Amino acid sequence: MCDETTGETSALLSHAGMQETTAKEPFLAVLRELAQAYHAFSAYSAAHVRQLGLTPAQFDVIATLGNT
Repeated sequence: MCDETTGETSALLSHAGMQETTAKEPFLAVLRELAQAYHAFSAYSAAHVRQLGLTPAQFDVIATLGNT
């Protein structure tokens, strides 16, 4: 419902939307950092696996067998 003279409801909804967007910004920044860290680790790991003469899939099989 909206007060036709003041538009209070739309102002409240607009404010709530701004709070939600603001609350997401720190989350997105952390998510971006985590994605960059994962990508850097993945690239480093893949280079190490290639030095061993293996594909990432072959290394995963060996690691899985080693853990059993």
